[in-house]
Amino acid sequence: MPRVVFLEVPHPPLERTACHAVARLVGQEHRVVVRARDATQAARLDELLWTFDPGAFLAHRRVAPGADVDGAPEAALVVPGELDWPAATALVLAGPLEPAQVPDRYDVVIDFAIPYDEALLEASRARFRAWRERGVEPEYKRRGSGA
Repeated sequence: MPRVVFLEVPHPPLERTACHAVARLVGQEHRVVVRARDATQAARLDELLWTFDPGAFLAHRRVAPGADVDGAPEAALVVPGELDWPAATALVLAGPLEPAQVPDRYDVVIDFAIPYDEALLEASRARFRAWRERGVEPEYKRRGSGA
């Protein structure tokens, strides 16, 4: 089972917090799938991964769901949906996914808690509970405490 970390996003945009999470994971030598909720968010994440930190370079690429990515040299792939990348060891859920749909093969899964929107916060809490029901005790981290 993966290590599951919920990162608190105290204010929008979630995408900036997601980029920092990807950078930390890549720095820990993970290969990362970044799951976006749709093509618009995938494009935004793709752009931000180049610009969110002027000193950082994150080799990444935006791909279509179901793309053939065997042998991809990038450290991170951004996809608006599902992607099977056997080399990936971490998953960042910029677009939420129910825990039952997350494959066990990841070492780390990053999800987000959104306290500034009541409906999104309740959805985050439901996913947190679902991980517990699946036998995983998620970690909760406030911004700045690392992943």
